Amino acid sequence: MNKNEILLAAKTNQYWRYHDQLLLAKALATAPFTAETTWVEVNTYLRAHLEFFPGYLSHGNNRKISEQYLTILDADYPLELAEIYEPPIILFYRGQRELLKSRKVGIVGARKCTPYSQTCLRKIIPELVNHQLVTVSGLAVGVDMLVHQETLSAKGKTIAVIGNGVDLVYPPQNTPLQQIISQQGLLLSEYLPGDPPRRFHFPQRNRIIAGLSEAVVVTEARRRSGSLITANLALQENRNVFAIPGRILDEESEGTNQLIQAGATPVLTAQDILTDFQAYQV
Repeated sequence: MNKNEILLAAKTNQYWRYHDQLLLAKALATAPFTAETTWVEVNTYLRAHLEFFPGYLSHGNNRKISEQYLTILDADYPLELAEIYEPPIILFYRGQRELLKSRKVGIVGARKCTPYSQTCLRKIIPELVNHQLVTVSGLAVGVDMLVHQETLSAKGKTIAVIGNGVDLVYPPQNTPLQQIISQQGLLLSEYLPGDPPRRFHFPQRNRIIAGLSEAVVVTEARRRSGSLITANLALQENRNVFAIPGRILDEESEGTNQLIQAGATPVLTAQDILTDFQAYQV
């Protein structure tokens, strides 16, 4: 009996909520299951070892899953992600799973960004790539899309964390880019294949971007934006936060300038980011 298969069964079972799945993962870490363990034995064991058992798990009732996935029980599940508040139990993926072992920098920003962001990213990202850093962003329109594009243009590697199933594309205009990332980078989602994008998915996705990254860089963000949510999540997880300063009269730079005022490190060159990574070289 594959323990990952049991977690997948819980993921596709409507009665198993997130915290139930997390308790299940902890129980499975020490469960004495073998390849010969039956589903009846699985359910009997879990009923005896879980204080609350929300319902039987059944492989036969699962939604058919053809996508690749890793779980919190896998040896290559990123430790830094496992330590965040509410780590994803299962991550579906397409692409190069080994990128999870790389040193990663998250870069996020405004959906309605100006050419200023592209100019800055075009200057900074090639140097990050030259130092073997992998970029992480959310494949949204605006800065996220630019991060992935500029990384690929610099012959680097990028990870896209999305708010829907990996078999779907949102927004639709990102179809070619998502296909390239699925082949040359890594596409990640905690949502089941076929799950559409929903408004609440994106703040949840942001915690994964912050959790995967050793540091988070913000370029062009309004006073209230998803990018600032990601920055706050990064701070909560003891990640360093960087911000690219902008003109004080630009609405799209209000958020980044406020981050700097609150203590984020201003980014004038790529070296400002690289210095932080070199200080914690492993």
